[in-house]
Amino acid sequence: MEIVESDIGGLETRSEDWALTLGSFDGVHRGHLAICRRVVELVRENGLRGGAAVTFARHPRAVLDPQRPPRLLTTPAEKIPLLAATGLDRLYVLSFDEELRKLDYRSFVRDVLIARLGMRDLVLGHDVHFGHERGGTADAVATLARHDGFRFHQVESVLEGGEPVSSTRIRGLIEAGRLEDACALLGHPYLVRGEVVEGRGLGRRLGFPTANLKWGDPAKLLPPPGVYAAWAREEGRREWAEAVLNLGTAPTVDPHGSMGLEVHLLDGDHRLQGRILQVVFGERIRSERRFPSLEELVARIQQDVAEARPRLAALRGWRRPEAWDRPGEMDRPGGAALDKDGPST
Repeated sequence: MEIVESDIGGLETRSEDWALTLGSFDGVHRGHLAICRRVVELVRENGLRGGAAVTFARHPRAVLDPQRPPRLLTTPAEKIPLLAATGLDRLYVLSFDEELRKLDYRSFVRDVLIARLGMRDLVLGHDVHFGHERGGTADAVATLARHDGFRFHQVESVLEGGEPVSSTRIRGLIEAGRLEDACALLGHPYLVRGEVVEGRGLGRRLGFPTANLKWGDPAKLLPPPGVYAAWAREEGRREWAEAVLNLGTAPTVDPHGSMGLEVHLLDGDHRLQGRILQVVFGERIRSERRFPSLEELVARIQQDVAEARPRLAALRGWRRPEAWDRPGEMDRPGGAALDKDGPST
């Protein structure tokens, strides 16, 4: 998938016919996946040049309401491989700057999507609002399509438990520690990506070396602190390694410590400093606690490691790391297969 990063003024004018979709795509959840699949279908059905998604370098809400920015399910670097796995040919990552913020939906569609990006078909979700003062509703875009001659397609919401799948709903589940329910809406496991940085070295001295992860974006939403069975891999590799991770302040070592994420690989090399690590949360083993001594901490870590493998082996479908590389296409929790033509509702 080709990645184009630009502000709207720097976009190259393209005359080809493209199917496009537009959105923040935070989480790249099952609702987003259904939209992207429809874009890919339209390319084939209408003989178009290709299919593309238009998204933003910063979440629009972080610009429009900087005092209450959303916590991110996926950082830009995490979002790209998920969108690439849908079969899209191109991804536009636009700067959400003052020029774009002031643009009304008609001008955005006509001057950017059609004139610059060669749009012929536009695919949007059920709750669409874009442009200055959120004027680009589904009804408004449908009217504009009839007037300007492009084709508009609206994808119905994907339901889970009788309610629409949404990024807001998933954020609430992650914050509550309900990872199984969150993954069922995402269509893939929950992942954190970051650089391995130098730590205290205490884990190695205790017999459990760890990779200390500095996640790339402070807005990234993390599950509740605790010890988790997990998987990890160096970015660019295909194979996942089983792991135990601690998300928290390590109170036994430092009662006033700051939040950190340490990953202990059950098998493999921990000398990963300076490399990018991807970590998939599997299942929470326990909450973080302060132990009276390092000896008791070591004994509890040994128990955590022993529990991790069987817990990971029991996880299925969207909880497993392979689902990250082909989102929305793994078995549903409970064994029912997900229809490749669109999520079950």
